[in-house]
Amino acid sequence: MILLETQVTWTVNVIIRILMYLASTWQEFIENHKLNVYSSKPIDLPKPGLYVIYTGARRKQPEWLALADEFFAGDNTFLDVKAKGIYDGKEGDIIHQHVMFTKVYNNQVACYGRTRQAVLETIRICKDSNVWKEYL
Repeated sequence: MILLETQVTWTVNVIIRILMYLASTWQEFIENHKLNVYSSKPIDLPKPGLYVIYTGARRKQPEWLALADEFFAGDNTFLDVKAKGIYDGKEGDIIHQHVMFTKVYNNQVACYGRTRQAVLETIRICKDSNVWKEYL
């Protein structure tokens, strides 16, 4: 099971949102599979892969974002959740294309504001660069 959030503005609060997504997703899984959380036997849950794709210009890019580190001074005695930071991808893959699209869009918004022209220029530039060309 992969849970992913993408963001352009850096915030450590994303790790809280990811924890909430995980809890909600597991709750839905438990209900759909009619699992008994009150049983003495462990229930079989899907192993989560938690990721944050960051497309902004922040210079410090940690490999991992951890709840205990960000909110409890590293004390993971009772709870910790970690999400892997992704800042690009491999040339041509969907993550790299997403990051490139977002950067082009942000540049166009800087030039034209949040206008139709910014969107149209983003689409033109991305199509010319083979970024999400099949979707655009």
